[in-house]
Parts: sequence; C-alpha cells; structure tokens
Amino acid sequence: MPELDASKLQAFLRRRRIAPQTDREQPNAEQVADQVPRLSADFVIGLADETWRLGQRAARLSRLTGEESARGVTDSADRLQRLLAECGIAFEDHTGEPYGEDERLDVAHVEGEISESSNLWITQMVKPTVLVNGRVVRRGQVIVSAREPISDGGATT
Repeated sequence: MPELDASKLQAFLRRRRIAPQTDREQPNAEQVADQVPRLSADFVIGLADETWRLGQRAARLSRLTGEESARGVTDSADRLQRLLAECGIAFEDHTGEPYGEDERLDVAHVEGEISESSNLWITQMVKPTVLVNGRVVRRGQVIVSAREPISDGGATT
C-alpha cells in the first residue's frame, strides 16, 4: 500500500483545530501526527468502504424522503469524502458504466445469460475501488449484466 504523505496529514491536522474538551492544553498538529501510527491498509480500505456506503445510503434516503430532509446526512457524507481526499484517500464507483477488462475491478457476479458478443454493464458495486495517492490499494467488486442498467439516480447498497 502506498504510504500516506505525512506532510499532507500534518497540514490537514493544522487546518482542523479541535476545540479543547478539557482545561488541559490540546496537543498541536505535529504532536497528533506523531501519535498517529501509519494507517494500515485494512483501516484505510474500511474507512473508504464505509464512507462510500454512507454516501450511497444518504443518496437513497434523499430519494425516498426528499432532499431537504436528508440534507444533513448527505452533507456529512460529502464532507467525509472531501476529508479523505485531503489525505490522499479516494474511492471509485463504476455503477452504470460499460464493463471492460479493467485492472481496477473484479467481477463478483454475472446476472443473466451472456455470450461472447455481449456488451456487459456494471449494474451494481459490491465494494468500491480504493485508491491512496492515486494508486489502487483494493480492486472494486462489481455485478455485471448484459442488460444496460436503468438509471434510478444511483441506487446501490
């Protein structure tokens, strides 16, 4: 797994001032960064997966209950994704795209009958592709079908 850029993490921590929770002095950004061990690949992947799932669920909630009632959840999911991006962590969702042999994706399931001449479409993401500093650290898992997906505004799990 590519190493997270320590300078990016320190700059990020400097920009995010945490309000004191006690009367004791809060540690500065360098002290916090020194206390944070290198993040394991499993941690980074899990954090990206859960951020992606939160975004998917927020989008579904918005469609079902109305955008205004889901705005707080949607905004939180967007902010979390931006915070991860500031640390070099990103994920990709390929739902609705044509499927081709891609080094970033593994097929978890094929729906329906397909032939050699079938055009395959990604109908659902099981897990997103996770990247750190632009490098793939975990391939995405997809469900593909010979039928072009019907757009429902991004509904996935």
